[in-house]
Amino acid sequence: MPLAMVIVVFMCWFLSYSFRRESLEYNYEQIDSNLTYSLLAAAIINFNEYAVSGNLIISDGAEPEVWDSAFINSYIRFMDCLKCNLGLDENMCITKGQGMENKVDIISYRVYNYLSGEGGWHVTECGIKNGQPYTLRYPDNVAVYVAANDGMIKIEQTSIYAQISFGLDKLGEYCMTRLVAVTD
Repeated sequence: MPLAMVIVVFMCWFLSYSFRRESLEYNYEQIDSNLTYSLLAAAIINFNEYAVSGNLIISDGAEPEVWDSAFINSYIRFMDCLKCNLGLDENMCITKGQGMENKVDIISYRVYNYLSGEGGWHVTECGIKNGQPYTLRYPDNVAVYVAANDGMIKIEQTSIYAQISFGLDKLGEYCMTRLVAVTD
């Protein structure tokens, strides 16, 4: 009889563990997808610049800056969509489950504008990291690599990047990064 009890207890524990693992995997995929959808929604390109130069950029002018209206609109759209997709309130606190706890923090939001011209190409990075805005222009014809999507990615077209931090249900803090390319 004690062996039967051990087997029953083990099976209950195993079923509980399996369900918990499947639930975490599903929630992680949902959070990942919602972050990606929010980044895709933030891809507001400058059609005038695209028509003139063929450069698909998120900027008001030919050379991007962090506080031009195109970048600001992109960031606002990202924040609005992230709040909606993840079920966050105005203070970025979680209002619906999805396996997350506490609050979502935006660690970094960046737009990598890939500009090509007669002299070659260059990448301009506009971003907000820990609440501080910045613009960084990389030298002409120099490859730019970004750690995102569980690897190192070379910037070969205009792309949008975000890194968020949140509490995973009963597992502690977790950071997630995503980079999506804006293509024509």
